[in-house]
Amino acid sequence: MDDFLKKIKSEYIQSFLHIPNTMARIFSQDSLKQLKQSEEKVGDQEEKTDLIVETIDSIFSSSEDDQSKIERIHKNISRKKVAIDLCTGEDAEKFLSHRVDRDVFDLEYHKNFKYNLQFNYTNLNQKLPLKGNDWTNFLRYSDEMNQVLNFLGGLGIKFEGQIDFIIPNIESRHISDVLTNEAKKYFVFGDKSLFTDKTYEIFGEVTINLFSPSIYIHKLRQLIRYIVLIKLIEKYPEQFNDLFPQRNKKVIMIVTDGKYSEFINKISESKIFSNDFEEKEYISNSIDKIINCKKFKEEIDYFNNKIDSMGNNKSKIYKDIKNINSPEQLKEKQKDYETFKEDYNTDINSLKSRTVNLLRILKSSEIPFILCYFPKIGAEFPYDLFAGIPIALQKVKTKDNFYQYQFSLFDKNKYVSQTELSEKYLSKDEIKKNYLSLEESRKMKEESRKMKEELKQTIEELADIKEILFKEKPELRQIFEERKRLKQKK
Repeated sequence: MDDFLKKIKSEYIQSFLHIPNTMARIFSQDSLKQLKQSEEKVGDQEEKTDLIVETIDSIFSSSEDDQSKIERIHKNISRKKVAIDLCTGEDAEKFLSHRVDRDVFDLEYHKNFKYNLQFNYTNLNQKLPLKGNDWTNFLRYSDEMNQVLNFLGGLGIKFEGQIDFIIPNIESRHISDVLTNEAKKYFVFGDKSLFTDKTYEIFGEVTINLFSPSIYIHKLRQLIRYIVLIKLIEKYPEQFNDLFPQRNKKVIMIVTDGKYSEFINKISESKIFSNDFEEKEYISNSIDKIINCKKFKEEIDYFNNKIDSMGNNKSKIYKDIKNINSPEQLKEKQKDYETFKEDYNTDINSLKSRTVNLLRILKSSEIPFILCYFPKIGAEFPYDLFAGIPIALQKVKTKDNFYQYQFSLFDKNKYVSQTELSEKYLSKDEIKKNYLSLEESRKMKEESRKMKEELKQTIEELADIKEILFKEKPELRQIFEERKRLKQKK
């Protein structure tokens, strides 16, 4: 796997093009209807200031006079916009789940897919009164459940929640087929050796931009809840019979979008597919070790404190910039802003580097897992990756009434550039002006043929007339022959 990841890094573009339907916005007619309904709720969207770091950078670095800069700063900070992103939340999760159904499992388990399942895990099949072993097991479960709830509460995690999708009764051979399929190896990642049982049940977690620091804590909490839940189901299966009557081994599948290059880099850094993988800090292979692991709280507190601090510093510097009223203040606040930006970038890079811990926790849980990547919802095409590279887009309608889009690189040698056309080839106007069209040429040839026929006929007629004259007046023949002889002599 390490060698394969290195290969992807050296060929990001070709690797990305192996992902089927690289445009994520592939809607069925029903999906479009649902999207139209959600579009009508635009008025409920939150207003946000239209101010980003790059905007301030461009103002400070512009060549205009100081007063113009001050006016532009005030104008930018005062501007508002409505934040509209229709492809987020459950809509986006369902689109990516459909990609799993179609592009990972080839609709093999289409009828079994269950989406957006809400559960309250604290109220599970508690049939009282109980006797004998059932009562003893229930007491053990209740005691451990209370410990789990106290642990989760300390991390700000509610045990009830949602599973984005579940696929029950998956045969191990199908998982092996997926993980060894040449056509899927660029977007489905897993360790075949983890799947030794006959059947499995996948708990799917769809994550929009998995490694973004601002949502990392939320995703970490979700992952911990998944791990704890699966550990409890495995340890006390009888308590979960109502929800999961079949006792198949559980699998965690994380489906994500975002930058492909970042996704591959995070997998490499985490070393979760390395034989010598070792995680000592975030041990999560049993309920006891999860509860007693203090690193989870340290991680969440660190991120929350750092993000709050960064947000406060950002608000403060923007407030100071907004109050600039003179060229002297402009220069002073520009220095403050540059210091803030340097610190901000240092902090954000530090947080980004730590988001890889999510994969380490997943690996150390000893729960079989699969990682799946699809292009980003709403901004599917990585323009930065393909900058300056010629690409073509093909559109094909599938039998299930979807449109599939596939990007491919095209060979420039097979095409003529505009420059070549202007330098080496005549324009239409030039051809019309200086050359005959095929139709005009055909007409001229036909006219020439007719003229030749007419000339031939005329010559034949003249020859007949000459013979008639020679018969009637023989002396004319003698005169004609003499003139012909003199002409040849000359």
